[in-house]
Amino acid sequence: MLVGGIANVQMPREYVGLNWEKYEPETVSYFRQWVLDHPTGLVLDIGSSIGIFSAVALFASPNVEVVAFDPNLASLMATRRMTQYASSDRLDFIHGFVAMKSTTTRTLAAAIAATHLELRAYKGDLKDIRYQNLFDSDAHSIPTYRLDDLLSEMITNHRPLLIKCDVEGAELEVLMGASDVLTRLKPDLLLSVHPHTDFGLVQYGHTTADVEAFLNDHHYQVNRFARDSEEHWLCQYRASEP
Repeated sequence: MLVGGIANVQMPREYVGLNWEKYEPETVSYFRQWVLDHPTGLVLDIGSSIGIFSAVALFASPNVEVVAFDPNLASLMATRRMTQYASSDRLDFIHGFVAMKSTTTRTLAAAIAATHLELRAYKGDLKDIRYQNLFDSDAHSIPTYRLDDLLSEMITNHRPLLIKCDVEGAELEVLMGASDVLTRLKPDLLLSVHPHTDFGLVQYGHTTADVEAFLNDHHYQVNRFARDSEEHWLCQYRASEP
């Protein structure tokens, strides 16, 4: 399938019927180009859902590595299935929310190891896929991580890092839990920003201006390159003027 009309992805038969050719073409183009420009990079796919961006990354480069994050275990199972025709040893998973405050402090490796055990024990199936957020009644039973904790051991000259984030309104929660990461590692960011009046950012008490102000304070330049049901931003670190 040509996802977004540009990214070649081999996927299981049950996913082929979806209209992937027209799926977020601008975002897929920026995402794929980043992987082509950084073929040995690391991608954090935060809000992986069924794993289409993880698949795009893995098929765009034989050396890129991906960590898929989702609070829904069925979504992580779907991501594993979606990417089954790519080299699976380049894909890891973290079950949990990513936010400003954590309920557990683990390194990236420890969170991956914990998720591996959860996936092995998981008895559900793909019918259990659903969007979950921090306001769900069962959210307390799902780990919540800060990127600052997860990436605390990652050194500043680590390979290129891209954070792709689609969390239905919790964008600033993710970023505020990554303040040190933004300052120290300076990753590129590909954000889906949800400026809706009845859900999205507003349910967290945030606005798009709040998100942009936070990024500006961390010396990030925002490029709003597309808008559909949400806004799509490419954000890159720009050193402040001397």
